Amino acid sequence: ERDQQLVTLQENIYFSDKELWLQTEALTYNLETGIARYLTGATITSQENNNRLSSQAGYYDAESEFFHFQKDVVLRNPKYTVYSDTLKYSGASETAYFHGPTRIVADDALILCTRGWYNTRADQCQFSEGATIRNGSTVLQGDSVFYNAATGYGELFCDISIRDTTGNYIVSGDYGWLDEASGKSLVT
Repeated sequence: ERDQQLVTLQENIYFSDKELWLQTEALTYNLETGIARYLTGATITSQENNNRLSSQAGYYDAESEFFHFQKDVVLRNPKYTVYSDTLKYSGASETAYFHGPTRIVADDALILCTRGWYNTRADQCQFSEGATIRNGSTVLQGDSVFYNAATGYGELFCDISIRDTTGNYIVSGDYGWLDEASGKSLVT
C-alpha cells in the first residue's frame, strides 16, 4: 500500500479547476487521487453557468469532475434554487443527482422529491419518491415524474395525478403524460 500524499490547507482557501472555484476555510487535497475534501463549509461557483452552491461538507474528484455535497446543500442559479440534504453534481454533464429530501424553487414552479436528477444543460429532470411538480396552476404527482421544462412535456408513472388549481379538477391513474404546449394530457 502506497502512502497517500495529503496536503491540508487552512484559512481563506481558493481552489480552482477549469471554470469552477471552491472557497472554504479548510481543505484536504490528495495529490495521488486528485480528490479535495472539506468539512467546514464551502461555496463552489461556476463561471460558465452562473451556479453557486454551498454545503457544510463535501468532496470534489478532479479526474471525474464529480462533486458530492452533504448537509444544508443550497444550489443557486438565476433561474432556480435547490435545497437538499445530499446532492451529487457532474460538472462534465451538468447534471445534479438528489439523494434525500429535496426542494427546487423556480419563478413559477416548485418541485419536491426524495430522489432524482436534473440535467441543467438539457433542462430535463426525473424525480421519484413523493415527486411533485407545481408549475403555475398545474400540479403533477407520481411515484416517478419525468419533465422536460424546455418543451413542457411530462410523463408520470405509478399512482399519478394531474391537477389544475384554476380549473379545479384532478385526474388520476397509473400512467400519464402532459403536453403544456398543446394543452393536452392523457391518463390511464
